[in-house]
Amino acid sequence: MQLTHILVALMATVPFASALTRAKANEYKDSHCKTWNYGHNSFFLGDTTMADNTHSVYLTRGDNLQNARKNGPWLAFASKGVICEGEQLGELPDGCVNLDTHFKKRIRCLRPQFPK
Repeated sequence: MQLTHILVALMATVPFASALTRAKANEYKDSHCKTWNYGHNSFFLGDTTMADNTHSVYLTRGDNLQNARKNGPWLAFASKGVICEGEQLGELPDGCVNLDTHFKKRIRCLRPQFPK
């Protein structure tokens, strides 16, 4: 009987879990998101520094597990350290973003915005 309850509970969560998407910030060596460099994706993705040889990044917002709402747009920063530092350049759209030309300064770090 207990095994049945566990199986039913697991099956009930599958449709909900499959509908959620993880935030992504996948790095590419070229400026058009074609030549793979590094991948970052997680439900808990935070500040993400860009490698010096990365020239574009493919972004998706993903879902927030705490309140099942879409995360806000990514924020771009001009400096990187352990966390995003320095001047905040602005918000970024989902999709392919050129790190060198999207803003006047190169994007070196990304931070997701979480819904309140």
